[in-house]
Amino acid sequence: MVKVAFMQNSDCWGCHQSLLNAHLGLLPILPALDIVYWPAVVDFKHDSLVARPDGDILVGFVEGSLRTNADVENAKLMRAKCQLIIAFGSCSCYGNVHGLANEWDIEELIKRKFEQTESITNESPHEPKEHMPGFTNKIVPLDEVISVDIYMAGCPPKPEAIISSVQFLLGQKPQPMADLSFCNDCSLNNDNCLLEKYELCFGPITSMGCTLKCTDKGDPCVGCLGPAKTVSVRAEKLKNMTQNIDHLSTGDKK
Repeated sequence: MVKVAFMQNSDCWGCHQSLLNAHLGLLPILPALDIVYWPAVVDFKHDSLVARPDGDILVGFVEGSLRTNADVENAKLMRAKCQLIIAFGSCSCYGNVHGLANEWDIEELIKRKFEQTESITNESPHEPKEHMPGFTNKIVPLDEVISVDIYMAGCPPKPEAIISSVQFLLGQKPQPMADLSFCNDCSLNNDNCLLEKYELCFGPITSMGCTLKCTDKGDPCVGCLGPAKTVSVRAEKLKNMTQNIDHLSTGDKK
């Protein structure tokens, strides 16, 4: 059996929820897995992971962004204990939505979170200090702290993509798909491309495999699955648009 561990850093729980949403799809892979650390589902203690010999676990899934000092330490711990590290979800792979926090200083973010948020009911709001791990100054992708072997992007990764990827690692399936851009699977690829309407769409440089497909509803691709290794021929048009943002459509700007 393959030893597997899951680590959740600062996240919204979406990646794990997507995994659990696989339901019966988990049946072909669970018998082959020895899940030795999965605190989101089973009451494993952190000390049990620390106590394991280095390299004892074959595959480690690391979810979420590195927002706290504890996140950074947990990432390093997983790297030490696991032979293979999977960056699980776009926050872990690239920073994703959490990465927008880098537009502000950490002091501004803390003040907004703990002192200025409209829902605060405390008469004297302040940043809590007890049992707090401390915040990092900036959010960085997982691979800026540890080496990453596999990137499983998506916000969240879709259940079928998770299952197919694990089956590939177990030798139960061939490689899930070629690394092409989103445009190759877009319903607007041959007609009504959003870029032709000067709407900023990142499909030409985003990996294929998204099942949500925002473009099916006329919305642009925002790049959830991260950069593609093989970009679309429309990538040059996208590049030119970003260099001259004044020509983008206004009023309904995406």
